[in-house]
Amino acid sequence: MISVLNEINSQGIFTIILCVVLVLLLIVEGTKLWKGTLESLGLKTNKELQEQSLNKRLDELEHKIKIVENSFMNNQEVYHNQSIEIRNHLQENQENLSNQITELSTVINDFATTSKECTVASFRSSLWRMHRDFVSQGYITPDGLKTFLDMGNLYERCGGDDIYHEKLLPEIKALEVHYPEGSVYNE
Repeated sequence: MISVLNEINSQGIFTIILCVVLVLLLIVEGTKLWKGTLESLGLKTNKELQEQSLNKRLDELEHKIKIVENSFMNNQEVYHNQSIEIRNHLQENQENLSNQITELSTVINDFATTSKECTVASFRSSLWRMHRDFVSQGYITPDGLKTFLDMGNLYERCGGDDIYHEKLLPEIKALEVHYPEGSVYNE
């Protein structure tokens, strides 16, 4: 090994450096020549084949990603339009329901008013009939008085009061109370 170093030293350091540089240039040019030869023959290296396969797979993946992205965006637009349509239908349904509730409320109020008026008229008619019967017989029984007073209270609670206190009640109270035989009321 010492002899090799002595021989290198005798050749000169510049000559050695020049030889190393020439060998490196030869390797680079040889590689280029080799690649050019393979290329002109249409042959590819293993590395190029792997790189080509990898690029093909990347292109396929990019294509699939584009398809998924387009599908996703289209679905998002469809879903968005569906949600707007659902919202609009809900608003229409709410408005229709609100209108129906208003109409139903009006019908119920009308029915309640009519029912109340019918009830008042029915009580008034019954009070007049009872009044006529008691006045024509000239007396009243405890049961009849209780029934007349209870019906009068109901008549007032339903909104009637036009003649009850002014005419009917005073004339009934003015009648003599008769206790029939076997009455649960005592004199």
